Amino acid sequence: MQSVVDICNSALAAVGSKAIVSLSDNTERARLLQTIYDTDRLSLLRMHPWNFAIKQATLAVLDGVTPFEYTYAYELPADCLRVLRVYQNLCPYEIVGKAIYSNDTQMRIYYIADITDTAQFDTVFIECLSMKIASDIAYSLTQNLTLTDALAKEYEMRFRQAKQYDAQEGSPRQWDSGDWLTSRFYYRSGDPLI
Repeated sequence: MQSVVDICNSALAAVGSKAIVSLSDNTERARLLQTIYDTDRLSLLRMHPWNFAIKQATLAVLDGVTPFEYTYAYELPADCLRVLRVYQNLCPYEIVGKAIYSNDTQMRIYYIADITDTAQFDTVFIECLSMKIASDIAYSLTQNLTLTDALAKEYEMRFRQAKQYDAQEGSPRQWDSGDWLTSRFYYRSGDPLI
């Protein structure tokens, strides 16, 4: 199992820099990693529906919230980074802040969760994250544009590969017709176009 420090040290190795013992080390490297780690982790999680980060939830109605164009407001989970799809939803919906507005009487979603436990990370996600961090810190630590560009290209290549590997796990998803087909027949307010 890779720890946060292990992931950061892989990034430092790619840059050609010395390892750290902890993110709280009193070094420029540690301070830089402490600043960038969570931002890069959250960004990478949000960019792709990683299998390890997908969760399902049945949402609770938000009391005291009256949407202008909808009947109900549902509270998104605290760890929700991105809603992937709404399960068997026949009405239009809209995400507003940390809520989903809809006319449906029930709201069930698939979403990307904010996973912080590195034991849950997939190995290809770890490789991507460490390369993303390396490409983001390279110039600050080395002032070497050639190395920075090379690491950015390496990250992009690994990200493409990781998405392919991740997408090959499991059967192809069947999307509800209400999610896509019927959406073209509605305004945001839910009134039919025809």
